[in-house]
Amino acid sequence: IRPVCLPFKFENYDLGGATCTASGWGIVYDGGPQATKLRKINVQTLNSQSCQQVYGTKIKITDKMICAGGGKQDTCQGDSGGSLDYWDVNSKRFYAFGVVSFGPSCGLEGSPGIYTDVTKFLSWIEQVTQANFCKM
Repeated sequence: IRPVCLPFKFENYDLGGATCTASGWGIVYDGGPQATKLRKINVQTLNSQSCQQVYGTKIKITDKMICAGGGKQDTCQGDSGGSLDYWDVNSKRFYAFGVVSFGPSCGLEGSPGIYTDVTKFLSWIEQVTQANFCKM
């Protein structure tokens, strides 16, 4: 077991279409019980334009957001703050690209979850923590 890395080497990387892993301790389905163990799901990311088309005028998708999911599995209440991780096959490490933020519901088909884009806050994270978390 080792810590997840921050995506310094991916600052300008487009995740659109990549499969990522989201994890959390939230409820297991909308209105359901709290998870008793850490759960994870694989979700596919969408580019900002596709995500904005899904949400129309309901939600303004910014460059500080990542959209992922939209299938029958999603993060849910209580998962906020959990990570959205990308497995890099070359370095054989997970990189935390996103932080669970919000979504319209849990596992609502066609409605991806919204994650905060960690790459937009790397300088601040490094400044506050004084750590480099796998910086290469």
